[in-house]
Amino acid sequence: MEFEDTSRVYHEFSQNGNSYSFTGRFFTEAKPVPLIHILYDFSHLVSFVTGADSIELLSNGEDWHIVRYTYSGFLFISKSTYIRNINPKRLIITFELTGTEQRALFLPELLSSAGYYKIIPIEDGCWVEYFQEATLSSDLLKGLYIRQVKNESIKFLKELRDYVNRTCK
Repeated sequence: MEFEDTSRVYHEFSQNGNSYSFTGRFFTEAKPVPLIHILYDFSHLVSFVTGADSIELLSNGEDWHIVRYTYSGFLFISKSTYIRNINPKRLIITFELTGTEQRALFLPELLSSAGYYKIIPIEDGCWVEYFQEATLSSDLLKGLYIRQVKNESIKFLKELRDYVNRTCK
């Protein structure tokens, strides 16, 4: 991906069997220090992750916290717990799945998931790079389900960009 147009949201989605990855990037005029905290702080997290029905802070320390995301819909409920770590000097936040609970018909179970938010400063602002990879219990990633995952990932990235730009002004 070439990143020349700072008004665009760039993204790539790939699938290999029952695993997928999503990489996205957008530009913001925000400064790195407040930006890293907007991407990390729990109070902001609940504002920019709008697709979850609820987000709970389970535990936290100086440079980490554990959060549980709950998603529900017709015939399913899914709870995913992640540890999120911040490294302000490297301008990166990493996350990794630590547990799941799921009751669902026809949906594969999330077996693993990890990723990061990375801030890349340039002359007049920063690029924010988001990456997530996941493995599911079956290869039901064909058709409608894989399109839904991809569309939700793109929607999330655009909402994150809009939230960052509103909050950093």
